[in-house]
Parts: sequence; structure tokens; C-alpha cells
Amino acid sequence: MNADYRSIAPSTLDSISINPQLASHSLGNARRRRKPRATAAPSAVDLSFYSCPFAVYFCAFCAFLRLSRFFTNHESPITFHFSPLTSRPCVKSLLLLLLLPSLSHSAFASDWKQETNARWGYVLTYPSSLIPEPLPTDGGGRRYHSADNEVSLAAFGSHTHTGERNETLESFWQKELAERGSTVTYKIKKNNWYVISGVNPNGYEFYHKVFFYPTYWVEFEITYPHAQQDRYDAWVTRISHDFVPALPDNGNYDR
Repeated sequence: MNADYRSIAPSTLDSISINPQLASHSLGNARRRRKPRATAAPSAVDLSFYSCPFAVYFCAFCAFLRLSRFFTNHESPITFHFSPLTSRPCVKSLLLLLLLPSLSHSAFASDWKQETNARWGYVLTYPSSLIPEPLPTDGGGRRYHSADNEVSLAAFGSHTHTGERNETLESFWQKELAERGSTVTYKIKKNNWYVISGVNPNGYEFYHKVFFYPTYWVEFEITYPHAQQDRYDAWVTRISHDFVPALPDNGNYDR
């Protein structure tokens, strides 16, 4: 998301000249308080700008600077002084600025949840706005959906059948590519996993990732409207990055 950042140059002291005839006058009588400069009314701002963490920190920093300037001595034609940083209002503002990253992190962290599958031992991180469906009786996985059913997420596991079915990573790969056909726009395969993504005929993006092991395999797939890919592509990145396909085997998993 591109944001339109605007910076406002700080006010500067006007150049002055001192009449020699007034040099003997008291310095306090010579000082005059300047009228504050009028500022233009703020223009409308796109609220989506504030959804970016960098924008939150940027706005907080600007607010800190404004508070610091407010609690300083007024400028004079001869000289000016800043109040010490240790003054109480400045210290409060600085502490608030330092605490903001941790508060912001807590807020963003609360927007996501984690679920560990007790049967296969994988961990799925998903947006808290998605609604989990009931867990199947076999505990093989779970489906999730958005309130409007426009977004769907599923994660499952299964045993590998290397006998009659001759299941391998390569066979999974070839079969899915054949079934998806021309809808595939991206594909990659490594030693024990692959990703296939694209846009289906109904106009929905799909992202499918499979992890293959000798005795079992796990997968997750997310679908969402192609028209809203700018919003949900970030979800795919987070889900894929945080997905843990195999926790350390403690003997409690059906592997």
C-alpha cells in the first residue's frame, strides 16, 4: 500500500536587526512575543494509511515532537531556549513513544490465532476473523471460513499409502497439475514439499501447499476472491511462513 507522506518544514526565526539606540534598553523590555502563525485546516486523510504499523510509529513520533515544542519557551526576537528534556510533560511523551511498539505488537498479535493439530502434530496460524468449523471425529484437520464465506482455509493430514496407491510427492504433484490445468499461475516443488497456486474458473485465488513424509503428509489450502488479492495476499504470506508441518515427534502423533 502506497501512502502519501507529507512533511511540514518547521518554522524558523525571522531575520532581525537591532537599532543601536535601543541597545541600552532593558533586554526584557525589548523582547516581544510573536504571534503564532496560522495553520491551514487539515485535509481529509485516507484512513487506510493508519493500518500500516510504520504509519502508527510515524504519527506517534510527530505527536511527540508537537508536544515537545508546546512545552518549550516561546521564541523571542533575540534568543530562545528549549525546556529540559527532563521536564515532566516531555518525559511522559517520550515514555509513551517508547512503549508504543510493544503495545502495537500486542494489538497486531491478537489479530491471529494458532492451532496445533493433536493427531498429526502440525501448527496452523490463521487470522482471528476466520471462523473454525467443528473438528472432524478423526481429528484429521479443520476448515475455517470468513463471516461472508468469501475466504476459506483448510488444513489436514493423512497417512501415506505407498503400496497399491503408490503415493509419492511426485505423484501428488503431477496429479494436481493435471487437475488444475491452465488455472495454475505459480508452482514450485522441493525435496519434501510443493506449492501450486492460481485462479480458478470462479474467480477465486487458491494457494495449496503439501508436505510429504514417508508415513504421512499434511497440507493447507486457502481460497479468496481474486478481486481482493491485495488484501489477502498478506494472509497467504503469513500463513505459509508460520505454518509448522511437523512438531518434534513425542510418540503421541499418528505418524
